[in-house]
Amino acid sequence: DCESSAYLSMLCLAYKLKYHLSNEAFKDHLKIIQIATKSTTAEIESAAKCVAKYDHLLMDVKQNFVCAKKNCDAILEIGKNGLPKQKQRCRHPFDKSRSCYILVLPIEQQLKFFLESGGMKLRKETTGYDGTTLGDVQSGNCYREKVCGDGSENQVIFTLQLNVDGAQCFKKSKFGFWPFMGVINEIPYGARRANMFLMAL
Repeated sequence: DCESSAYLSMLCLAYKLKYHLSNEAFKDHLKIIQIATKSTTAEIESAAKCVAKYDHLLMDVKQNFVCAKKNCDAILEIGKNGLPKQKQRCRHPFDKSRSCYILVLPIEQQLKFFLESGGMKLRKETTGYDGTTLGDVQSGNCYREKVCGDGSENQVIFTLQLNVDGAQCFKKSKFGFWPFMGVINEIPYGARRANMFLMAL
């Protein structure tokens, strides 16, 4: 639960992006929102202030091009123009029409945000393995061997399950995207979906 003003700037930005508003049109849109909601929130006074609220979420994203040839997992060499070279070490020429790349996102900022948003509180609410009942991943032999078998039970450790599920951009599109999501094991089951880490795309 939070005041509507806490997410008003995000909704305004989403509206701008969806309808491709010019800066002038967006400025008028913000004025209408201010009048309609009687809001005095500084973040919706201008487009710059709307964006500035989320500057802390900016992160460096690394783009890796991979070979689109079946059964080849080579990372392609990049030329001076920022695109893969035509000739590659794997001997499969780069094809612009079938380009395939991975956006690698750093998880440090995501983890920091998770911890600052009550992550440790969620961890304390997690029901640990009672020694008899098998249920969640924490009760599995592999988990207990890898995480608890070295005396690390006295440390604060977070482990992630990798969740990869692809989808098409459009119903009849030949292109698809595959988000690589990290699911945290050490928080309650119901809270995991709301606290996933986007590791790559």
